[in-house]
Parts: sequence; structure tokens; C-alpha cells
Amino acid sequence: MSRRRRLQALFPAVTLVVLAGCGGGGGGPRTKQAGGTADATTSTTFRLAGMDFRPGDCVIWDQQAGLAFERSSKVVPCEEPHFFEVAGRLNLAHLAAYPSVAEWKEINENRDCPELAERYFGYPLDPDGRFDATGMDPYPESWAAGERYVWCGLAATPSAANDDPKQHDPMTGRAKGQDQTRLWGTGACLAEDVNHQIVGTVPCTAPHVYEVVGAVTVGTRWTAPPPASSSEWGRVLGSDCAAKTRTYFAGAVPPGVMSNVLPFRAESWNAGRRTAECVAARLDSANRPMTLTASLRPAG
Repeated sequence: MSRRRRLQALFPAVTLVVLAGCGGGGGGPRTKQAGGTADATTSTTFRLAGMDFRPGDCVIWDQQAGLAFERSSKVVPCEEPHFFEVAGRLNLAHLAAYPSVAEWKEINENRDCPELAERYFGYPLDPDGRFDATGMDPYPESWAAGERYVWCGLAATPSAANDDPKQHDPMTGRAKGQDQTRLWGTGACLAEDVNHQIVGTVPCTAPHVYEVVGAVTVGTRWTAPPPASSSEWGRVLGSDCAAKTRTYFAGAVPPGVMSNVLPFRAESWNAGRRTAECVAARLDSANRPMTLTASLRPAG
């Protein structure tokens, strides 16, 4: 099964709100965008047997390392924890050769499986949401034996920065019909890569740059959101995020702590998202978030 780290929208600078004793400005947080680098796709190192499904089936398998190469899959009630919800079967009989890594990425992540998942949903799939459109690929041996199809479906989008691509996060409940909004969660600490893009959550004792202080509803602010790169996000929601920050710190915001809002893309809005998260950070002399190794909230 192909797997990608697909978090929230990439966006450049937004307005920073000064909360306590520090001048603000400069670059706001950015989050790694859907369909990032080519090496973001990996495959499981085992083959699933018993892959005969129907749309709506919820599927589990044994993820333990060190087991047999071929493992059995099992359909379970969707109310139980599972790793994959089947959207449908994609026929690839028209392809003569086994697809390359780049071609599988296009099939599973960028075109075919997302399109099939949206037909299954009956409404748009949030590209930065809780559910990741992906596919169960046949192995080359199976392809050579005539298995020219992919089971497309939905898996839980990973949130942890150091997520193991071979370990799929369990989902509970049928994805179809659920709110797709994926939030980091108040108190989460967020790490970034060398390109200053947020890559996911880490323990607050690990290097990170932002701490989530709350969430705000944006549905009453716009009939359609501004571009994620627009400073309008900070102008309209800055005071709301400042209030969330004061609440998070019980009214005693540490000196030099700044607040910001994490915008999201129009595609997420069109899929039903109406909530944005607020983050706190400290800035260095270049107005870049400082690397932290502890929560900004005092212990106790």
C-alpha cells in the first residue's frame, strides 16, 4: 500500500500578533503541502492475501515486524479499529507494464484513487484532512500473473513527524460521512523541516517550533476563505488567536511568546472545513521561530 505524509497547506507569511513584550512580524508557519517530494511515498514490505473486497469494507491486517511476507487481510465491522476503508477497485488492464514508482504515486495519490474516493464519498475529499486516499498495489509477481487492479480507499492521515510508513494508524467508524477536518490538537508541539515547513507532531521535549493553543471557527467570518498565503487570515483571526493564547496560559502569557493562525486551503473549505488552529512560538532576531525543547506552558 502506498503511503504519503500529507499534512496541511503550505503557506507563506501571515500576521504575527504580539502577546507579551516582544516585537513581531516576519514569516508565519508553513505546513508541508499535499503531494510533496517524490520520496514521500513508501510501500509496505509485505503482501496482503485475501484481497477480495467490496466498497465500504473496512480492513485490518497484522502490522507486526518479523512476520511472514504474505499476511492475511480481514474485513471487520467499521465500528472496530481498522486500517483501510475500501472505496472501490481500479482496473489497470489497459497498462502493459508494471507501473513505476512515479506512476504508482500518480495512480494512488494524485489522480485515480482520489477520484474514486470522491465518487465513493459523494462529495469532495479534503486534501489536507483526516483521511488519505491511497491504494493497495499488486506486487510485480501478482501483476505478471494477471492481477491488474488496485483496491483504492481511505486510510488515516498520519500526524506524527516521525511516523513509520509501515505502521498505519487505526481508524474507528466509517470515514464516509465523518467530518474530515484534521486538527493537531491543543497542546500539540509541531516540528518543521529544513525548508521551514511543519512536518507533524513531536513530544514537546523534542525539538519543535510551534505549540498549538486552541482552535477558532471561521465559518462566520467569510463566505469563502482568502488564499492561504493572504495576511487577511492574521488580520481577521489574530485577536481570536491572541485570546486563545491567553486562555491557554491561564492569563499569564510568558514574555516574548507570539501567537499566529494556521490558514488552510480553499480545497479544504470546499470539503467542509470551518476550523483553524492557533499556535504560539518565540521568534529569534530574524523573526524566525526558535527551536524549543520544552512546552511554552510552565510545568505545574
